[in-house]
Parts: sequence; structure tokens; C-alpha cells
Amino acid sequence: MKNKSVLKELISSAKERLKNRDYGNSTYNYISKQNDKAKTNHLLRVLANNEFKKPDIIIRTISTKEDEIFTRKVVQLLEEDPNCIMPLAKLIDIDVFKSLSDVEQQNYILNISERYLKIKEEFYKKQNSI
Repeated sequence: MKNKSVLKELISSAKERLKNRDYGNSTYNYISKQNDKAKTNHLLRVLANNEFKKPDIIIRTISTKEDEIFTRKVVQLLEEDPNCIMPLAKLIDIDVFKSLSDVEQQNYILNISERYLKIKEEFYKKQNSI
């Protein structure tokens, strides 16, 4: 009976040491605590210096005139070459694309692909209904 209680005590103390990262090595514990403090201090300095900013992204709304022009381009593309391999490459305005930042370029491509798929779907629905 006494052996079981001693064993339980040893197990519980080992468990506590693992929880608290107390491996019996005082230099490891000291270094670990110092690293945690240094990481926290660095994070606070970054936030205090306002180094952590949101990227400057400009979201442009598309006018109805631009949307009509884009729709005509997509319809023309689908009529001329319905099996076009790279339709987005033909629909991108290169001058606009080059003037954008990386994040804005990604948004531009995603926006064009989404609009292309919607117009393509509507185009094929009209073709099937005729």
C-alpha cells in the first residue's frame, strides 16, 4: 500500500515538472524564461513602434461602363474561341496590372476570374435556351 502512494507522488511530481518545464536544469529554465520575456518585449516594441501595419490596398469599384466593356470582351472571346486555354491572359489590362502592387494584382486576377466565370455561365445559359 505504501509503495503505491510513493509511486503516485513520484508520478504527480514528474507531471508537475513537465507542466512547468522544470527539468531539473536551472540554466535551461532560466534561458527559457529569458527567451519568453525577450519575445514578448520584441512583440510589444513592434506594436508600439507601429511597425505592424495593414498593407496599403486600394480597392477600386468597377463602373457599369467598364463592366459592359468587359462583358463584351468575354462574349467576343467565347464566340471566337470557346475552348480558349488562357482566357484571363486575354482579358487582363496589362497597363493596369503592372501598376498594381503584388496584393492588388492578386485581387485583380481573382476579381477578373470571378467576373469571367459569371459571364461565361450566363452566356452558356443563353446559348442553351435558344
